[in-house]
Amino acid sequence: MTVQDQIREYLGASGSSKRALALQAGLNPRAVQDILEIPGIRSDRKTLDALGEVMGIHLPTPAGQMTYSRLMSDLSCPTGDEKSDSRNRVFISRLKAFLKAAGWVAEIEIVDRRRAVEKLSSWSAATLDLTENSFGTYKSDILAAIHSHGGRNRPSGIRDVTGIYREIYDVLSESDCPDDLKLISGTFFHFLYKREISPGEISTEVLHEYYLHRLAVIRIRMSSRTFSMR
Repeated sequence: MTVQDQIREYLGASGSSKRALALQAGLNPRAVQDILEIPGIRSDRKTLDALGEVMGIHLPTPAGQMTYSRLMSDLSCPTGDEKSDSRNRVFISRLKAFLKAAGWVAEIEIVDRRRAVEKLSSWSAATLDLTENSFGTYKSDILAAIHSHGGRNRPSGIRDVTGIYREIYDVLSESDCPDDLKLISGTFFHFLYKREISPGEISTEVLHEYYLHRLAVIRIRMSSRTFSMR
């Protein structure tokens, strides 16, 4: 549950207004309204603690938030599965159409399922120049794409990598290198990231450990496929 969700839940249960909660916490009268309505806003620890004291709960510092640009970049990363890659290309196409119709800028708009649902609910098929059936498919795909960024029901991978290895991977993805090299690099960077191995610590021993790791992953996949065929 996000900070915004916790605040909305409190307001609904207490019957308090956004302005009243802000004033009780000794904040600017619009502080709570801004937190709930401004996409991507990041409140400082002092503000969260003041609100949490009034609400009687601890409000955590929000984790890094994802823009639609980053989401589409993640979806464009090869997964090694042709069906998944094809599905993700469809998701990207749907998201671009959605952002254009909404008038949102991909580089600054934060992925927020609630806001997306509200926007889609206010539209008709004509908004995207679609038939009713196609509009239903679009809505389903857009929400599925947004849900995918939550990381549920998918294995950990390059999408979860941040820092230097993600930066290197992004540069490599835009290069003319072969696609199979890009795919392999993603699994390698994820391996290094998860084990907190810095570039300067990569050695022959690390490469050997990675080789054994990949063998183990392949064996597990082969065993799973064999089991599913029985």
